[in-house]
Amino acid sequence: YLDGNFTEAEKEFKKSVELNPTEAMIHNNLGLIYFRKGEYDQAQQEYAKELELYPSYDNAFFNWGLLYYTIGEKDKAAEMWLKTVEVNPDHKEALRNLAYYYTVDKKDQMKASYFIQEALKRGVKF
Repeated sequence: YLDGNFTEAEKEFKKSVELNPTEAMIHNNLGLIYFRKGEYDQAQQEYAKELELYPSYDNAFFNWGLLYYTIGEKDKAAEMWLKTVEVNPDHKEALRNLAYYYTVDKKDQMKASYFIQEALKRGVKF
């Protein structure tokens, strides 16, 4: 996966799912592979399965938010990032993305300021 060989990684993670279908992290990794390949529907299915198995996994919400943002569904992306920080208030990337979303996409300076301050408290660099 890390070397960009998504096809081989996909095969390996599918085997892993067959061997251990209740391991949430496998579904997350498979979702990331589908996301990188542009197979967004399949990625969403994997993120949904992961959250079914592990409802408080912050990175599942975060990754799903990235997917939504990539396909232009920015409000849904923000909803996912809000769920991310609900589960993990220290999730730096989600805080950064929410600050950007409220600054650039929504032009809501009050909310943007809030998320910028929360991110800065946690050492996020802008």
